Amino acid sequence: MIPVYRPNPVWLNEALAGPLAARDAGADMRIALVCDEGGDEKIDRESAQFWSDWQDAGIEIHRFPSRGGLAGNWNRCLDLANGHLVHLLHQDDRVQPRFYHALEAAFAAEPAAGAGFTQHTFIAADGTPLRRGHLEAKAPALLADWLEYVIANLAIQCPCIAVRRKVYEDLGGFDAAYRYCLDRDMWQRIAAEYPLWYEPAPLAEYRVHAGSETARVSRGLLPWVETRRCLRRGVELVSPAERKATARSGRRHLVRLAMNEMVAALGDRQWAKAGAAGLGAALIGTVGDFLAVARGRIDTAPMGRPSIRQSYPAGSKTAAPSAYAAEPPSSDLRQQAEPAAVSDPTTRRRE
Repeated sequence: MIPVYRPNPVWLNEALAGPLAARDAGADMRIALVCDEGGDEKIDRESAQFWSDWQDAGIEIHRFPSRGGLAGNWNRCLDLANGHLVHLLHQDDRVQPRFYHALEAAFAAEPAAGAGFTQHTFIAADGTPLRRGHLEAKAPALLADWLEYVIANLAIQCPCIAVRRKVYEDLGGFDAAYRYCLDRDMWQRIAAEYPLWYEPAPLAEYRVHAGSETARVSRGLLPWVETRRCLRRGVELVSPAERKATARSGRRHLVRLAMNEMVAALGDRQWAKAGAAGLGAALIGTVGDFLAVARGRIDTAPMGRPSIRQSYPAGSKTAAPSAYAAEPPSSDLRQQAEPAAVSDPTTRRRE
């Protein structure tokens, strides 16, 4: 499912290339463009032939008369999906054809997995590779350290993850209260209840460009406000014994990210962005967090308990709880934390 809003035709063609090649190679899949165009007549006239060409190629086109916004259109994709696995591929990102084969095999091998994701590559606007994501692993497996790589220091970008449709149905759609963190919030909710499969091959590509919605929103304070709130929400999904260490790790990763962005923005003379990043760091971190980051001491989150539905397999006589909602609320994320001497993993940057 590809949510679309006034796409760049070249990039959309590149986004569709991977799914089409996989389908042509025998993958049993449905490809659909879900267009959030708000009934713009000018767009309709200019793109009529473009959409017609894709329909002729066997791609479904779903168009809506009103704007749904980011979360609204993503949720439309979920409502329209009818396959057992759902992949939300954004209009400017790309995947390799074997992305689908690799994850379909993973889901078949691990029926308990609620979602699976691969390593990803950040690419420039022209498609030039920039760097890979910061989660390194030697072999495909269920993700054991999900507290670190989903809650504290997210290693998932949207094009690299596929989710069982039933998981979306059980947990509900993307939260429209977020404009920046709606994807992070969803992956946290999934990881808290289901095991995640990780494939270390870089089979997905996330395009970094100034015209993306993420880039537009990132110029102000909103990303830091939302990320702080999303981290707090994620920590509430964690076992009480692991909340303090997970919150500390998350704060310090975010403080380091904010400070790095502030320095980069100052170098580019982007004063407003630099100021927002500095305020974001102050909003998220404690004095102890700043001192730890300055010393290069970014401790990682603990190895977490199995996800809830992994702890209570199908057929178990014990019902799986929906979350730790009945347990005491976590302590303030800004609480002073003890120093920890753990090596610093590569910074995640949500471009």
